[in-house]
Parts: sequence; C-alpha cells; structure tokens
Amino acid sequence: MPTVADTLTDIERLQTEIECRLRQGTIRQDAFVADLLNFTIILYFSWLSHHCLAKAQASISLGRSPAVAKYYELFAQRPVLEEFIRWQNIAGLFVLWNIFEKFVRNTHGTLSTSVPSAIEDAYKAILKSRSIKAKEYDQMITEFNLARLTRNSLHQGGIYSGKRVRRYVFRGVEYEFREGVKVRPIRLLDLASTFWEHYCRIVASNSAT
Repeated sequence: MPTVADTLTDIERLQTEIECRLRQGTIRQDAFVADLLNFTIILYFSWLSHHCLAKAQASISLGRSPAVAKYYELFAQRPVLEEFIRWQNIAGLFVLWNIFEKFVRNTHGTLSTSVPSAIEDAYKAILKSRSIKAKEYDQMITEFNLARLTRNSLHQGGIYSGKRVRRYVFRGVEYEFREGVKVRPIRLLDLASTFWEHYCRIVASNSAT
C-alpha cells in the first residue's frame, strides 16, 4: 500500500507533467486542466500536514499541547486512520468523476447536439470520433467504466447493485463488481493520473485530425 510520502511524490509528478505540457504548448489551459490541478493541490495540502506531523513526532513535546497529543493518539489508531482515508476517498472520487464527466459532456457537445442516454455512450462516441485504436479504445472504456461503477456504488453505501457481474483489471489490481458486495475502492492518484492520460489521448487525437 502506498505511503503518505508516496502519494505526495506521485502528486508532484503528475503536477509537473501537466505544467510541463502546458509550457510546451502540447495542451492548452482549459476547465479540465484547471480543475485537475486544483484537485491535486488540495489533495496535496490535505496529506502534507499528516506527513509533516509524522516526521516531527520525535521532536515535538506532547505535554505542551493536548491537541497535538490527541492527534498522535488518533493517528496511531488504525481504524481511525482507515476511516479517514475512506471518507477522503469517497469525497475525492465524487470530485474527480465530476471533473471528468464535465469534460466528457462538453466534448460530446462539440460532436452532436443530441444528449446521449448514458454517459458511457457519450464517451464511446468521443473515442470513435478520435479514431482511437481498438486495443487502446477497449482499455479506455474499461477504465472509464471501472470509475463510473465505483462512483455509482457510493449512492448505495459503496455496495454494487447491478445484476451483471463485472470484472476489470486496473493498474495490475483486479476489481470485481457483484450484486450486494462492497466495491473495492480506487486509489485517487491512480484515477487522477488515468483521467489525465485519457484527456491527453483525446486532445492529441483531436489535434492530429
């Protein structure tokens, strides 16, 4: 499992890549890019305090501050930490999905004035319009649906309610969706990086046409 330090490093790496491509002019500043950078900055800020306090624990006098002592007491309780991560993941997933869904709907709106019955149909239409190759197309749809179904499960407390059993492999991890079973959470940085990759492929494909 990635550590807090790992997550901070991954956030910095993603931000650097985005900023580099903006400087190079291979992508332009738009709503998706601005929202994704803002999301990663807030996520970084959220985790930074825990990283700093963990590093400083040996040098802090706990007796001087009951609040600091209480922080370390709670941080040491694994169930509390896991619940904190769970709630942060739920909130982050909703925000990330909203960012990407807005990009999908806005992009689809440039292709057609008709409103698709499902967001998946809109995404498929975008990829087909960009002539994404079959293998890449299948991977992108798989990753898109994994995020979509995981996000939708949160409306049922994280439980999958569909009748059809679905299985996906995402970044080497297998995810199974079975009716009545709790859905495995997705690491936010993995999903943010994946949405960024999808965005770049779509934008690059559009520029090449």
